[in-house]
Amino acid sequence: MKVALNEIQRRNVVKYDKVTGIFNNGLDNAYPQRVERIINNSVTAKAALNKAMSFFIGQGFEDKTLNDVIVYEDVNGKVTAYKLLTEIARNISRHLGAACQIQYDRNFDIAGVKPVPFRNFRYGKKDSYEYSGFGFLYNNWDRKIELKYDAKKAQKIHMYNPNKAVVESQFKDEKYTGQISVLKLDDEFIYPLSQIDAVLEDADTEAQIKAFKNGELRKGFFAKYILYHTRFNNEGEQLDFKEKIKRFESGEHDASVLMAEAEFDDDGNFIKSSAFQLQKIEQNINDKIFESYEHSVANNIRKAAWNIPSILIEQQDGALFGSSGEALKAAFDIYNSETQNVRSAITQYLKEIFSHSANSELKNKEFNIKKLTYEPTLDNSGATAD
Repeated sequence: MKVALNEIQRRNVVKYDKVTGIFNNGLDNAYPQRVERIINNSVTAKAALNKAMSFFIGQGFEDKTLNDVIVYEDVNGKVTAYKLLTEIARNISRHLGAACQIQYDRNFDIAGVKPVPFRNFRYGKKDSYEYSGFGFLYNNWDRKIELKYDAKKAQKIHMYNPNKAVVESQFKDEKYTGQISVLKLDDEFIYPLSQIDAVLEDADTEAQIKAFKNGELRKGFFAKYILYHTRFNNEGEQLDFKEKIKRFESGEHDASVLMAEAEFDDDGNFIKSSAFQLQKIEQNINDKIFESYEHSVANNIRKAAWNIPSILIEQQDGALFGSSGEALKAAFDIYNSETQNVRSAITQYLKEIFSHSANSELKNKEFNIKKLTYEPTLDNSGATAD
């Protein structure tokens, strides 16, 4: 069987916008924002990536003195090296990329490193060597309802280059705001695809199943109904009746009995045509189908999230808290191995940046990250609980 190229979906489309001078990340320039929203709506995706993030951070730097060193400070507070590591890990877990704003002192050494959301970063125009000399930072590429969109407000910033001669020349610009350094774990495209890009549909499916269940329960009935009623005397009566039906049917209803005025014959029998009548339309919903969907999409998401063992994010049956100590320890070892390349990339990234630092506590230091280890829970007697 032959599959035409145009039959295969492109996972992300990046195009250069001549008007803004920016490479759009997605046709709507909001691919990373869309990814984050899908992740936040999927319980498995969010749990898996948060766990991945914790493994990237590990137990902080092996050199514990680095954790509390201030790497950036402004009116909003201080950023420690550990906080910087945390933010880099968060962004990589979602986007396979991270960004930091670099500030220099008057000796053209690095004086501050501030993490910025990777979703806010965009590349500018490239030169003949395929190098973008400028990047752009903006917090409203996705045109948030609460903010007014204006691409002209995007902050244009030099791309990272610690060469002192280059920094000195940039200092002459009155609007100079430092540089932007980008860490990408995937250089195949201009912007890295999210680690779970291949299963974004699965994550969305999980969210839609959740929304469907909630909607059915909130409406109070799984089956659908058609209500036949006599003509109301006026619009006020109709609106009052509708309000009573809403209170009666919803999952948050405050009444279990619906009272309605009707007529009876001389023998006390209810005359149906005098009030209203419900006709039930059964829905052919097989809840087992959803069980199958939930299992399959969750499994796909876990595989995309650096192949995370299910025991790390889901309760298992048959042991204390659902998981044995031996199984958890093995899962930690496996996932530490799966995520080692990410920790190594972060280590190399920070080491290179801080090799140009003015701070002797950071300059030429090793930024190796200490792996997470499984610590068994102790019961009240002090014995290990497996």
